[in-house]
Amino acid sequence: MPELTQQFQSLPPYPLSDVPAIKRDLRARGVDVIDLGTGDADLAPPPAAVEALRAAVLDPANSRYAFQMGLVEFREEIARWM
Repeated sequence: MPELTQQFQSLPPYPLSDVPAIKRDLRARGVDVIDLGTGDADLAPPPAAVEALRAAVLDPANSRYAFQMGLVEFREEIARWM
């Protein structure tokens, strides 16, 4: 595995990694938190999207395992990087 550069190692932690704990703390104290984070949709997906997903799930062609060896180009690039 390649070594991380000093510049990378000196980066501060990701600032949003503390947000879940802050939200939990606020909610525990009774604060009404409006979560604008990704993945917290309050609306159902469009019916067309649901139907497309349903059709894809029912298609037997989508029930197979992916190619086990992966993409040759991707594996070669990873090997060069390492």
